[in-house]
Amino acid sequence: MLGTAFAGLILVIVKIRNILMLGDLSSKLYFPAHVAVSRISVGDFLQRIELSVAVVFVTGAFIKSSICLFVSCQGVAKLFKLNEYRSIVIQMGLLMIYLSYALYDSIIEMRTWAMQIYPYYAIPFQVILPLIILLIAEIKIRMKMKGNAKSM
Repeated sequence: MLGTAFAGLILVIVKIRNILMLGDLSSKLYFPAHVAVSRISVGDFLQRIELSVAVVFVTGAFIKSSICLFVSCQGVAKLFKLNEYRSIVIQMGLLMIYLSYALYDSIIEMRTWAMQIYPYYAIPFQVILPLIILLIAEIKIRMKMKGNAKSM
């Protein structure tokens, strides 16, 4: 909880900084944090610090991709009842790289898809499917409990 609160506080501070520095332009930019930091200039000694934001972006993208790759390998390994997930990491990584190049031609196309199509695409996977799985699991647990009660 503390980590989530800390991360939320940092996000609020960054968003406030972006709005204070860029105003209404902040909502129209793809990377407002980068633009806001590029405008920072304190005397002659604190300039051109947008490289730090670029390093944070790249590091964050690497961590996010690594976690997605790890989780997808774990899921595929369990789905196909493999003993180790490590045997499919290279194949899944190559598939992930190929799909990243094949899916969108530009960040504008990706953002359009995310804003207009994804909300409808995500409803079955984020609402309907989990509810069905929850209902099936609940039914199985209740049937198992009735079976245990009858055997006693």
